[in-house]
Amino acid sequence: MPPTIMTSLWHGAYSRGRNPFALCYYSHYPSLGVSEERRQKACEYLSRFGATREEQTRNYYLWAQTVPKALWRYFSHLPLSYFADVVVADMMPPLAAAQLLVRLDLYPHFRGANVVDLFSGVCGWLMAFMYLPSHYAPKRWVAVDIDPRRLQICKLIANDVGVDVVTIRRDLSTPYVQRSDVVVGSPPCHEFSRAKTSPRRVDAGLALVKSYLESVKAINPIVAVMEEATTTKESQKLVTQLVEQYGFTYGFYELREYGAIQYNRRRLIAWRVKTGERKEKT
Repeated sequence: MPPTIMTSLWHGAYSRGRNPFALCYYSHYPSLGVSEERRQKACEYLSRFGATREEQTRNYYLWAQTVPKALWRYFSHLPLSYFADVVVADMMPPLAAAQLLVRLDLYPHFRGANVVDLFSGVCGWLMAFMYLPSHYAPKRWVAVDIDPRRLQICKLIANDVGVDVVTIRRDLSTPYVQRSDVVVGSPPCHEFSRAKTSPRRVDAGLALVKSYLESVKAINPIVAVMEEATTTKESQKLVTQLVEQYGFTYGFYELREYGAIQYNRRRLIAWRVKTGERKEKT
């Protein structure tokens, strides 16, 4: 099957016999065994996401990532060939982020806070505050990432989220230090994927995680939260050992249980709260 369909199978949590793109646009593949009735239903379903296949693909991914619909317009300028890597691969699903902040009782610390977002991507952590009461929104959000196109998205969504956003383009292979109340981050997970895992790539992935942890150590915020994929037993063991060394608590969470649509969304969430710093809820 075409690569675009294979990626949508994974990102959409569908088997190939249920994937709407496969059923609508590739029904002629004998292996799918698609009837005309099923094809028409799939095409009707996709029409909710746009008039063209490109619109449907882009908006379907955004929906699967639980990006608030009001923000979809900011992604329309991105080339589709680049879109999946930018939006899907490294992004923390906003709805899952919001629910986990509530589950872990961390959300009160963000109220009126200055937040540094390391490896920010398109600011999935910031979008989470569109799913939380507005009075818990941070005051200022500093998005740090190496990709200017991702940072542009962060700037565009600032008004919708209602938070002052500052973007900084920077290679985070070395620690970043700026005074802040809260630090969040999602170090790139490609190096830990089953398809790419090798000792060299695992070491590269661990170096980025360590850069995040060293940044937290230097900044010493009231609270820090990190999300990371650990799809192999080796990477899981190494990352958990590392976060423990830096005084983080951690757990593994199926993000599908918190609103994410994707199939493979088991994530390590690690957090650290400065002793004696517990904000009261209002």
